[in-house]
Amino acid sequence: MSYAVGIDLGGTKTDILVRHGTVTRSLGMEGGNLRMDDPVATAGRIAGALRPALTHDAPVRLCMGAAGGDDRSACNALITELHKQWPRLQHATVLSDQRIAWEAAFNGEPGVLVIAGTGSGCFTVNTAGCEHRTGGWGPRVGDPGSGRSLGRAALRATLVAAESGTFSVLAEEVARHLVAGTTLFGPEAVATTELLRSVYAPDFEVSVLAPVVLTALDRNCADARHVVLDEAQALAEQCRRLVNTSSPSRKRIALMGGLIRSKAYVRILTAVLEREIPGYHIGTPDTQPVMGALRLALGAH
Repeated sequence: MSYAVGIDLGGTKTDILVRHGTVTRSLGMEGGNLRMDDPVATAGRIAGALRPALTHDAPVRLCMGAAGGDDRSACNALITELHKQWPRLQHATVLSDQRIAWEAAFNGEPGVLVIAGTGSGCFTVNTAGCEHRTGGWGPRVGDPGSGRSLGRAALRATLVAAESGTFSVLAEEVARHLVAGTTLFGPEAVATTELLRSVYAPDFEVSVLAPVVLTALDRNCADARHVVLDEAQALAEQCRRLVNTSSPSRKRIALMGGLIRSKAYVRILTAVLEREIPGYHIGTPDTQPVMGALRLALGAH
């Protein structure tokens, strides 16, 4: 009896499901990006994470969804390294993270997926099996509505507030996150140069500010609402472009990704989508993307 392995290699964390017979085990490891990471190192991390779960001497079928998984050269390089490091790997497929999330949301049936996590993008598969996508451009270009984009927009709003002396909950909380124990306003206000020093530190990840934006949104901060509205609008426009070019046979939109855990974010994104793409049913499925990878691994031959 072979193992089926589903992997969701995300920007900040990686979810893994291993099924052997009727038993499914959940694992995890750090995140990555297929376009930017060394395939030898990535294959080694995957093999290391799976080793404790593969206790029987049985073949393995693996499907992985990854940020950058639409780059076939990067996918093939990783598959080659996985086979080198893992002799009993019988079959391996590396797809985009959007593809496995779509499978998890719709189980192969028609529908449009909108992902809002560390990155973002819109995705569907038509009845002929052809993939259509908009967005998903990655960290160097930017993904509207994503954690990275929310963080960048929050930084700009904070710097504007600091330079103008205009108080906002968002700006104050971003400043405190960047330089602990400080304030952005009053005689003891932190200098913008100090904020920028933190931003340009080698280990700074702008997506860590997304939870700060969502917390400020829950506190009815106008600046946070403007940031989220602008980003949701850009993401909804991407979705409208996808709908216009792919003409899905069923009018369904599924929202997935880490930001969808915020009810306030979902309310704003849903309202903007309803305005931009009327007539679609919009929902937030409970199934995680890694389950889509596992389903595809189970169907692999």
